Amino acid sequence: MYNKNIKFRSSFIANMEESIMVKTISFAIMHFSIAFTVAYQLTGDVVVGAAIALVEPVVNTVAYYFHEEVWQRICRWKFNRSLMTI
Repeated sequence: MYNKNIKFRSSFIANMEESIMVKTISFAIMHFSIAFTVAYQLTGDVVVGAAIALVEPVVNTVAYYFHEEVWQRICRWKFNRSLMTI
């Protein structure tokens, strides 16, 4: 039983980590599109819009990745804690 739990946990954690990266990339694409559109609409300048759209989402994407990592650690901690009560 113990070995089965380890395999399940290992697979579960690997899937969560892969999911974090996919979500981060899709978030970056969406964020870039929104940032460019808003910056372009405000400035009317494609270069300024592109510059803002490149810098702002990169910073937010990095922040989002670490934010998601913290939440995943919380989920893993809760999951591990729940296994201890079984």
